[in-house]
Amino acid sequence: MLAAKDRFVTNLTPILLVVDDRADNLFIIEQLVNEYIPSCEILTANNADAAFEIAKKRNPDGVLSDIQMPGKNGIDLCRQLKNNAGTCHIPVLLVTNHKSSATLRTRGLDAGADDFIARPIDNIEFAARIKVMFRIKNVQDELKKAKCELEQKVAQRTADLTKTNIKLSNEIAERKHAETMTVRLASVVEQSNDYIIITDTAGNIEYVNPAFTKITKYTLAEVLGKNPRLFQGGQHSTVFYKNIWHTITSGHTWYGTLRNKTKEGKFIEESAAIFPVFNDQDEIINFAAIKRDITEQKNIARDKENLEIRLQQSQKMEAIGTLAGGIAHDFNNILSVMLGYTEMAKEDSSPGSTIYRDLNVVLDAGARAKSLVQQILAFSRQNNSESTPLQLANIVIESIKLLRPTLPATIEIVQDITTTTGLVLADSTKINQILLNLCTNAFHAMEDTGGKLGIVLKETDVTSADLVHEPETGPGTFVQLSISDSGIGISPEVIQKIYLPYFTTKETGKGTGMGLSIVHGIVKGYGGFVTVYSKLNEGTVFNVFLPVAKEAMLTAHETSEQCPTGKERILFIDDEQMLTKMGKDMLERLGYHVTTCNISIEGLETFQNDPHSFDLIITDQTMPDMTGADIAKKMLQIRPDIPIILCTGYSTIISEQAAKDIGIKEFALKPLAKKDIAKLIRKVLDTL
Repeated sequence: MLAAKDRFVTNLTPILLVVDDRADNLFIIEQLVNEYIPSCEILTANNADAAFEIAKKRNPDGVLSDIQMPGKNGIDLCRQLKNNAGTCHIPVLLVTNHKSSATLRTRGLDAGADDFIARPIDNIEFAARIKVMFRIKNVQDELKKAKCELEQKVAQRTADLTKTNIKLSNEIAERKHAETMTVRLASVVEQSNDYIIITDTAGNIEYVNPAFTKITKYTLAEVLGKNPRLFQGGQHSTVFYKNIWHTITSGHTWYGTLRNKTKEGKFIEESAAIFPVFNDQDEIINFAAIKRDITEQKNIARDKENLEIRLQQSQKMEAIGTLAGGIAHDFNNILSVMLGYTEMAKEDSSPGSTIYRDLNVVLDAGARAKSLVQQILAFSRQNNSESTPLQLANIVIESIKLLRPTLPATIEIVQDITTTTGLVLADSTKINQILLNLCTNAFHAMEDTGGKLGIVLKETDVTSADLVHEPETGPGTFVQLSISDSGIGISPEVIQKIYLPYFTTKETGKGTGMGLSIVHGIVKGYGGFVTVYSKLNEGTVFNVFLPVAKEAMLTAHETSEQCPTGKERILFIDDEQMLTKMGKDMLERLGYHVTTCNISIEGLETFQNDPHSFDLIITDQTMPDMTGADIAKKMLQIRPDIPIILCTGYSTIISEQAAKDIGIKEFALKPLAKKDIAKLIRKVLDTL
């Protein structure tokens, strides 16, 4: 948990531009900012146009805008800011209503929004998000400053080099008759690391220095009398070369970068100065070129650019992860109440009745919602997955239903799903991740032309002969998932690299280069393997093979449906009143004596007053004032043998291992079914 008034640490006063058409909302935001970020300067605007003008003049460190305003709304303002060169670097945080649709949020992201926060606004979350936005702006400003300084240094060094070259040319013209200077100049040319070419007025080579031979591998004898077009690598147009010739024949020097080819066929990038040489009568008698091999510098620059792209992608994933964590925490708390009361209502209903059947449907829907939260966390890489026996047919069929609306009508899904395959020991969210990545790649391969997306699931026997290229995998029965497309295909050269991290053939913004690497890693982790077959202009097939779980594995995951009961005394602490009421009702049905507290400090005080009146503590992790982990530490100092179960809808602050290191007996993720919490309680109490 963030401290209630954690100050924003910076050397400059941050500026926040707040945009809302309602004066009362502006007042509330100003009060929150003054309380939690007192060093912040606040600018306000009641419409998008006024906000845009303020942003251009004041260059704020962040913009907090209501998404719904008359005229131009918050999304329009965001798009306007991001499309303007002077304001595109300013982070934008959009304020939405809690009922805002996913479509509205998607539009905000498309417009370039950096984050969202929903009303009613949580003070702590609000302060944290504003501070993160300021930090992002500070980092961007530092990067921009560093880039400008680097550009200035490069420009200065380039200018210095140009002056040196001009000075050298002048010396050649002025002292060409002086024997001493001629010898000295010849030595300079011969020993230069830059390579020099001299041609006659027709462009035929008369001289090249040793550096030229060292870099291009051509000797003087091989190029004497030849035209420099011998080195052309086909990377520049005819117009490009005509422009060079026109510049130097007009008596001027041409500066630029050339991409030529060595005798061995290797491409090199050259920084070049090509210029005419004059006699005393100002007549052109030769042309000369001074070149430097800058291939390595260009490669470094490209690597730097790729690194910056990866950094931006990482920052986007971090923002998505933060959003996913917030959703998971709140949604899991809601699900806990819904599923808990549904289970109790089902217990009170007659099996076979309409109400009983309807409640089963509600429980199934809740289980799907729980799975959806797990998928969101898996996407943002913030959950710890657990392998269980799965029937892949159910997962694949469900994923196809979700996939269909996201594809254009030009792409037809052709499926052949065998529903009786053996079970696979895996995590459902990772299976969804495999299917999503492969289907997304298939879609991109057919995006321009349309085609057929094939999804096949079947059971197959794999022999040792089939595993020649998979020495780490043994023969046996596998479930085979095949994803095919009728797209452009993959060349043999690219197929050799498709599983490398960050390797991608997609244009910027359409992929991170991690999709197939992730798929390969997941499948290998489950003891399976991936094969690919592709033919250019005909399509591609990816086959994922996952081993069918052995009987011993399945037995280890079988659980009893019987809910164990008890009579012990339990202190139940959670800041959500609905959760504490539901928890009390559920645990009392199991026979326990339950005391509840909705305030963390009150829960600690209740324990302090009589530590031995409780046999077990069940506490939420994320609460105001004190976290569940902090409460546990205090309680264990008072009574080291008190068993504690820590529950959370989602937390980045503490992991299961960290909880157990404190002395907490068990770590549970919401929502928990009645039988799960019942078994967890008995597991803790019966092992004391």
